[in-house]
Amino acid sequence: MEIGVFFHCNTNNCVCLTCQETVGVFKEFNIKRHYQTKHANYNKLTGNECGKKLKELEAALTVQQRFFTRARESNENVKKASYKVATLIAKNCEPFPEAEFIKVCMMKM
Repeated sequence: MEIGVFFHCNTNNCVCLTCQETVGVFKEFNIKRHYQTKHANYNKLTGNECGKKLKELEAALTVQQRFFTRARESNENVKKASYKVATLIAKNCEPFPEAEFIKVCMMKM
């Protein structure tokens, strides 16, 4: 089995799929050392088992990354909505009933 199979590498860093740790410096020696010291038991896996485990770990990493992407998008949507409400409050400085103001805010969203 090739060293570095259980790693997902981007342009900047390498993430271990097994323990989800980032390797400090993106060099072959560091990846090899991490793999040998922490995950030596994966050397026992055969070709089929290795492929299954790799797909499993990649799927888990993808799910985790997708979760954080959704959270960031949700925060951006909340920020946009709050800016729109703040703009409405600033434009309508005159007092008027709350229900009417809430209706205007809801229509803008």
